Amino acid sequence: MQDIATEDWQGGDLVMVPLAWRDYELWSQIQATTQDHIGITLRAMYGDFLQQPLSPALRDAASRVERRQDTF
Repeated sequence: MQDIATEDWQGGDLVMVPLAWRDYELWSQIQATTQDHIGITLRAMYGDFLQQPLSPALRDAASRVERRQDTF
């Protein structure tokens, strides 16, 4: 069933599901698949983001915060 959900809707499509259908298994599978795709996308996006070097101003701010934490 997951293959059908993936086949029928392209990324970025908006799928309207009537309230009466939301308890059916298909809706649950669509929802789970979508949440999985969102999670994968966010992890990839944040993984790439964390590889970027800090700007000099942000690096200085982080150093100041670290120094303050060391004094507590």
